[in-house]
Amino acid sequence: MGATVVIPSPEEISELDAAGIEAALVDIERSRRQVEAGLIDVLDQADRQRVWADDGHRGVRNWLIALTGVSPAEASRRCQLMRALRDLDELRDGLRSGEIGVCQARELARVHANPRIRRRLTGAERRLVGAARRRSFESFHAATTRWAATADRIGTARTHDHAHTNRRARVRVTPAGVTIGAHGATAQGAQMLEVFAAYVDAEFRSEWDAGRALHGDAMTADLLERTTSQREFDALHAIFLAATRQPANGAEPSVSVPTVNIIVDEQTWSDHLAHAGGAPHDTGPT
Repeated sequence: MGATVVIPSPEEISELDAAGIEAALVDIERSRRQVEAGLIDVLDQADRQRVWADDGHRGVRNWLIALTGVSPAEASRRCQLMRALRDLDELRDGLRSGEIGVCQARELARVHANPRIRRRLTGAERRLVGAARRRSFESFHAATTRWAATADRIGTARTHDHAHTNRRARVRVTPAGVTIGAHGATAQGAQMLEVFAAYVDAEFRSEWDAGRALHGDAMTADLLERTTSQREFDALHAIFLAATRQPANGAEPSVSVPTVNIIVDEQTWSDHLAHAGGAPHDTGPT
């Protein structure tokens, strides 16, 4: 078997200074990543040797749940990572060495689970693994999401079409209050967001100007009467009232219909045109 992970006791940790606590955290986190890699290696061999079949299970996921008591969701995440590490050598090595976090590894496994872009992911692995080492998780997640959307043009188009086809909105008023919900496509959402942001800004400017009139140069954000959330709700209310040409509190901004530019490269345009049954017009060499 491999090396034993040594975890300091609570008493030992309590005797550490700030630098020692930071070092302990980094060391234990690295060990946790290596343990995750070892766990996935065991899971991989159990799957390859069909160990799960000996106990009558239908697959390695059910075997893992029965043997360890992890949740079905956690078992699915581990199996997803197991399949990804079979194809992504640099990710596997980074996790084993403790250089790549478990969250980052699972994020790439999520992308790998899309069969339409799996082959392209192996070609981009070095760049994405490098981003996993350097960036915060939030930044890395944004990068992988953008990469996946670009790589999976058909899937992205289907997602947009599905959102547009299933667009919906609802306003429900009860004695407890009003609840507003909506879901739709990105293009319409971009327009709505720009209008909403303009109204939120108008609510802020209106309240700030009133505060300046009252407090003068002593006006600060702490003296604003409403919270950001309250101003956002009031902005939404103002948008509804603007539809009846009854602006609230004189705070209606001058907003034209936003223009949304949808930009695609030539390859994406050709792919979508071919998918629609057409063909790009040959304009000759450019």
